[in-house]
Amino acid sequence: METSRNKEKVKVDGRHARMERHKAQVITALVEYIRTHEEVPTTDVLADLAAVSRRSVFRLFEDRAALLRATSDDAYRRLSDQLTFPDVSTGTSEEILSSLVDYVAQVFEFITPFRRVTERATANRALIEAERARMQALFRDRVSEALAAVLPADALMSPIVRDSIRLALSWKAWDYLRSERRASVEHAKAVMLHTVHAVLRSARASV
Repeated sequence: METSRNKEKVKVDGRHARMERHKAQVITALVEYIRTHEEVPTTDVLADLAAVSRRSVFRLFEDRAALLRATSDDAYRRLSDQLTFPDVSTGTSEEILSSLVDYVAQVFEFITPFRRVTERATANRALIEAERARMQALFRDRVSEALAAVLPADALMSPIVRDSIRLALSWKAWDYLRSERRASVEHAKAVMLHTVHAVLRSARASV
C-alpha cells in the first residue's frame, strides 16, 4: 500500500521531471530562435515558442545571463555531438589543412549566431569571457596538433607563425568574411586556406 511519504516523493519527482522538461523546451526554443534571428526574443515570444508559461521562464532561469549560459552550454554539446575533429595522422599536408579548415568552418557556422548574441551582451562580461575561453579551448590543442603534421618544428616554435595562423583561423576573421564582406562559406574557406598556405610557405622558406 502506498504511504503518504511515497506519494509525496512521487509528487516531488514528477514536479522535478516537469521542470526539467520545460527547461529543455525553453533552451531548445531559444537555440533555434538565435540560430535563425541572431538575437534573443522577448520572454513572451520565448514562452510561446517553448509552449510554457511566461512565469515558467522566470522560475527556471534567474536572469538573462543564466538563460544565455544554459543555451550556450546546449549549443556546445550539440556541436560536440555533431562534429568530429578530422584525423590528422594520415594524408598529405594539403589534405590535412583542407580538412582542418573544413572543420573550423563548420564550427564557426554553427556557433556564430551564439557568439554574436553573447558579444552584444555587454552587461555580462563574465559570460563573454567564458565564451571566448571556451572557443579557444575548443581549438588551441587540436589545431596545434594538426599543424605539427605539416609545419617544420623550428617554424612551429615561432610566435609570429603561431599567431599568424591563429589569426587566420580565428572566429573574428571568419565573422569578418561572412558578415562584413558578405562572403559565401566556400569563399571564406578559400580565403582562410589561402592565408594559412601563405604563412606556411613563409615559415618553410625561413627554416
